[in-house]
Amino acid sequence: MTEAVPTSALQGWLSKRGKKGVTKGWKRRWFVHVGDELQYYVTPDDAASLKGSISLSDILSVTATAPANKATGKTAFQINTPPRIYQLMADNEEAMRYWVEGIDSAVKRREGVDQNRQKEGWNLLTKRLETEIRRLRRALEITCDQLNVTPESMLLKADSEVDEEQTMGSASDPTNLRPFKAEALYEFEASHEEQISLSVGCIITVDGKYDGGWWAGTDTNGKRGFFPGAYVQPMD
Repeated sequence: MTEAVPTSALQGWLSKRGKKGVTKGWKRRWFVHVGDELQYYVTPDDAASLKGSISLSDILSVTATAPANKATGKTAFQINTPPRIYQLMADNEEAMRYWVEGIDSAVKRREGVDQNRQKEGWNLLTKRLETEIRRLRRALEITCDQLNVTPESMLLKADSEVDEEQTMGSASDPTNLRPFKAEALYEFEASHEEQISLSVGCIITVDGKYDGGWWAGTDTNGKRGFFPGAYVQPMD
């Protein structure tokens, strides 16, 4: 007996374009929100028919991409992630809004949970650091008594050595990225103030690369921000 796909408040049929675009065509898939993922199956009757999933943590934005087809009523939208843009099609405009709003809400709820966990983690880390600082302060006082010096004099000596190391390091830092221009291959809609939007063909002056596939740069209007590096191609 086959095991059915998990059920969710956010589930239903969508047409999904293959990874290679037009050459792969559109395929009907059953999408369902499960935990921190948006999973898609060949059929809702068989959990073994799972074809793939989209992590909510990877989703940057969800946007409608075209008005409803006059003949069929089908309406396209896309899910933007750093490694890939997922092109999807709902049966009608109402279904498209259901998915866009539903996915956006799921992403925001997950971000809220992550923020609460992060806050709890910071509180725990702060307490540990405060305990460690007290231990180090006491160790410094004991050492100073044994050496017959004041803690202030020891700290001044340490500060001067740190300043000297930082000065030497900044003068020979090899990690500075030489700015270069890149052309956007895909659209990207900024969802936070520190991000910049991309339109196909726009030119960005890139000046930084960061973990997680994010790049930083300035658009032709002079606005600087972050964007997914996979969405652009360096220019010769």
